[in-house]
Amino acid sequence: MVLEIVTSQTALALEMLVQQQNQMGTAIYQNRLALDYLLAEEGGVYGKFNIANCCLNIDDNGKAVLEIASNIRKVAHVPVQTWKGWDPTNLLGGWFSNLGGFKTLVGTVIFIIGLLLFLPCVIPLIIKAIKTLVETTVNHQTIQTMLLLQMTRWIPTRLSRIPQKLSFSFSKVPTPPLCHA
Repeated sequence: MVLEIVTSQTALALEMLVQQQNQMGTAIYQNRLALDYLLAEEGGVYGKFNIANCCLNIDDNGKAVLEIASNIRKVAHVPVQTWKGWDPTNLLGGWFSNLGGFKTLVGTVIFIIGLLLFLPCVIPLIIKAIKTLVETTVNHQTIQTMLLLQMTRWIPTRLSRIPQKLSFSFSKVPTPPLCHA
């Protein structure tokens, strides 16, 4: 959008310069005619000042500049583009236009190959993230349990008093019935 505005203003400036050049050329020719009329008895401007080159030639490049300005506007114009959604039938553009549904098949195969190349890189990262999360959670729970036991004085404050082996007995736990009658 900015490029279109800048180029449009540049083209406008060129057109205005061409218009000014045409007006200046007309004024110069009119002044030359008036001077030649006033100095006609002395041979005109060139006779009066002894100038060998008696022709006044002003190149008119206005048409070329106007054409360039027009081309600048054409190049800078950007048509409005709208999103039409994803269309699997138009996959890969016009590469396989006469192959019909083969385009979708090729697109699917390319997607699957890309996925198979991408997954081996990502799976170890996912596994490592899950392990780290589980270890962090277990460590957090262990620390909370130890702090809770420390507060209730179940764990002695000195390391020398910690038993080397803990044993648990499950003999007093009732077993649930296997089925309901």
